[in-house]
Amino acid sequence: MFLGSQLTEGLLLVPHWKGLAPEDFYGYYAEFGPSIGNYYTFLTVGAALVPVLYSVCGLYRRDSHFSYFMLSALFMVMVIVLFFIFFKNTNQQFYAADLDATALKSTLENWEFWHWIRILFEMVSLVFLLFGFNTLKRKDLESNQVIRE
Repeated sequence: MFLGSQLTEGLLLVPHWKGLAPEDFYGYYAEFGPSIGNYYTFLTVGAALVPVLYSVCGLYRRDSHFSYFMLSALFMVMVIVLFFIFFKNTNQQFYAADLDATALKSTLENWEFWHWIRILFEMVSLVFLLFGFNTLKRKDLESNQVIRE
């Protein structure tokens, strides 16, 4: 759900924003920015908790196959760090509405670039998460096979 909404933002919202005149963009962002921020905060935390919790469980159980979950968690942490390094301040600039047309265009281009980097991290995180779940499933199947024999 998180990755899908990020793809939607990258493919639909960002091109829409880039096509707006600065005053229209700032009006849009003032009205919908807080809702968008709340929505993505909820999704980001939820998406990050899954691999982090499975990693903690793996560390507690000292189970080596949980390394996939640790890698997934690492990439989700990178998504969160990227928010604080780039997106938080940039989004504040949008709220302040103080960029001229040229600076806004450039900032939206940078925003889009870093958004796709964030999506790349999310995709890698998801792949490692799926590998981790697959490993758990195989381990479960093997355990059940041993019990039946």
